[in-house]
Amino acid sequence: MEKESDRKKMQEGFKNPLKKDSRVAEQEELIADMYNKIGQLTIELEWPKKSSKLNPGEKLEAIDPDHKIAVSRQCDLLGLSKSTYYWKPKGESEYNIKLMNMIDKIYTKCPFYGYPRITHKLKRIGHDVNHKRIHRLMGLMGIQGVCPRKNISYSNCKNKKYPYLLEGIKISYPNQV
Repeated sequence: MEKESDRKKMQEGFKNPLKKDSRVAEQEELIADMYNKIGQLTIELEWPKKSSKLNPGEKLEAIDPDHKIAVSRQCDLLGLSKSTYYWKPKGESEYNIKLMNMIDKIYTKCPFYGYPRITHKLKRIGHDVNHKRIHRLMGLMGIQGVCPRKNISYSNCKNKKYPYLLEGIKISYPNQV
């Protein structure tokens, strides 16, 4: 038993020229892979690192399909999903455009109508619409009812506030003050 293990050790110690070539080939392949990885990382470092400062539209414009880096990797570097790059907006349906034209006609006649009244008027005409849909379409059109807004009774901070001079005085008869 000991002779066999000694024989194996001796055989391993001798240099086999075929094994040396395979080891050298493995090392050269490993070195080539490392250089490829270094080149890829260098290209990725040159890629814009200001992705956190860009809004999603600018990030989409930054993706170049003809670049050396794959589109999926560019999306990863920018923090976008790949489906965001390929997504195209659907647009409005013909019925929504028809509704928008009708909303515009109603709004030009009565600019003080908000989305609830316009929804009611469209329902009376015969359109089965939801108030949320009308509100969204009016938002797309950039119109809203002309009426007083919330919190209009708050005073302006820039105006001077005068003290109440009658505080603490008991007014008991007419024309006392």
